[in-house]
Amino acid sequence: MDEQDEQEVAEIEDVRQFYFTVNMLTRSRRTHLEIPEAFTDKTGWPTCEECALVTSTSDRRDWPVHFRFEDVGGGKRRARSVGHGWTVFLRDQNVKSGSLLILEVMDSRSLAVTICHPDSPRKHVVKTQEAALRRRSDGPVFTKIVRASHLRPGLAARLDLPTSYWREVGAERFRDTWFTLVGPLSAVRVKSAAYVTPTQTFCYLSRDWSDFVALNDFKLGDTLQFAAVGTAEFNVSLS
Repeated sequence: MDEQDEQEVAEIEDVRQFYFTVNMLTRSRRTHLEIPEAFTDKTGWPTCEECALVTSTSDRRDWPVHFRFEDVGGGKRRARSVGHGWTVFLRDQNVKSGSLLILEVMDSRSLAVTICHPDSPRKHVVKTQEAALRRRSDGPVFTKIVRASHLRPGLAARLDLPTSYWREVGAERFRDTWFTLVGPLSAVRVKSAAYVTPTQTFCYLSRDWSDFVALNDFKLGDTLQFAAVGTAEFNVSLS
């Protein structure tokens, strides 16, 4: 493993700490947004009371949200939204009970929000496309929603592979292996890596992943389907 890969491995454990999820299962989730203390400890977010939520990096629109801080001891604090900013965002985005929201740091005062709606008609489309992809490929199919951590510039960009997928095909397959990703607009060779410890394993696409994203014009919130073709190629399509 070269120096660049060692740097990528050193950073992979931090990826999950730069986002959190909100499952809209209870009424209280609709009245306010509470930022997890662990998320604030790691990212320092929010840095101020006047912040915003965004849903896309293109054609950007902000939903202002006001936060109030509460000291919880040990030099730590908890941030909780006040006012109507959060409820207006949920209303405008048609967030229903059962929706899953993924929130990630975009900048010092903004969170990028990816919304997974329950019982969306899109689910049927995804299943239909998945079946078609399986007929054209000779390996498993998986999907990934593009998050802010997948869009980091240059060498910091990476795509974590679903645990269920790499367990099915084996983590060793992704140890310093090059894959050809064939997208809607362009094909790029991307290097993978496997980070294995006695307690956990991560497999991810790293080097040149950012080039593949840029050349295919993928955006925050896009749902990508990966269909394996042979042992070193994936067809990647938008769903």
